[in-house]
Amino acid sequence: MDSKNAENAVTPKEQPEALALCEQLATQNGWEFERQSEHELSIRASTEHWWCAYQLMLSWEENVSLQFWCEYEFKCKVPPARLVPLQSLIVLLNPRVWIGHFGYDEKYQSLGVRNAIVIRGTNGPTVEQIEDVGVSALNEAERYFPAFQFLIWGGRSPEEAIQAAMLETIGEA
Repeated sequence: MDSKNAENAVTPKEQPEALALCEQLATQNGWEFERQSEHELSIRASTEHWWCAYQLMLSWEENVSLQFWCEYEFKCKVPPARLVPLQSLIVLLNPRVWIGHFGYDEKYQSLGVRNAIVIRGTNGPTVEQIEDVGVSALNEAERYFPAFQFLIWGGRSPEEAIQAAMLETIGEA
């Protein structure tokens, strides 16, 4: 870093505490949260109108980024025969996701949406940025929940799972 950039660098004391902002948003939504460490936060997001509850894992790296991992709360032990179709489904879904991407961590049996806010050269993420990324991750996870269910437990192909999940109803019952 040259001396000109060093003069303009944001010091950690000037940055708002990103995880504190996330805790405020969790409180405003009535969601449970717990600090895992100084740099990690876990939020359990749920509402009666969603397919399931979601676990938001946030990791804060000062002067670098705020990373989000929004996973389906259930542990998703995918049968070995469904791993390749699951990977294919993720490949088909990711171009449809505007912000972030789906991923599956086989070691932790975790399926969800990953994203980050890169904050280098700024005073840290704003409440609006955190809210946008968090809401986007929750919306994408909720939107495609049925596709994962159809594929993993319903035995559908990736294409069939997407088609079945995206079926829109018209009118009211």
